[in-house]
Amino acid sequence: MLSSRSAAVAAVILSLSASLFAGGACLFAGSAWATPPFPAEDRTIPYSGNLPACEDTWALQVITSAFNYSRYWYSLQRLQLDHFEAVKEIGFRTNGPEFIPRRYCVGRAIFSDGRQREVKYNLIERGGFVGLGDGVEWCVVGEDPFHVYSPACRAAGP
Repeated sequence: MLSSRSAAVAAVILSLSASLFAGGACLFAGSAWATPPFPAEDRTIPYSGNLPACEDTWALQVITSAFNYSRYWYSLQRLQLDHFEAVKEIGFRTNGPEFIPRRYCVGRAIFSDGRQREVKYNLIERGGFVGLGDGVEWCVVGEDPFHVYSPACRAAGP
């Protein structure tokens, strides 16, 4: 009984490894004839690639109000973001033309404690609530208590 069970297990392992090998060979062969990228502008519901500039007051206001709201309700520290300086673009559609258009930005923010901190953010086409409107993902370096974009907000950049 024990030997028949081990023979059955060995047969299953052998068939799985053979199918994985065949699947890997098919994947490798398929990559040799890969199709060219399918731009996001050619989809059934296309993206336009038109995003606001990094210096756009709408985007900076979204970041300011979201940071101030989160610090007021979820932190004992009453730190407030006052304004932005030296905002610049560090990437546009760096993931390729077939992905959702994003504009990556970085800026220096002045806070209520007088310190300057770097803010990394990206603007996402149709990235708002349920795809309505553009969206903003942002992170303040040194002020990410749950390490959502760690390390040093690198996940918020390109």
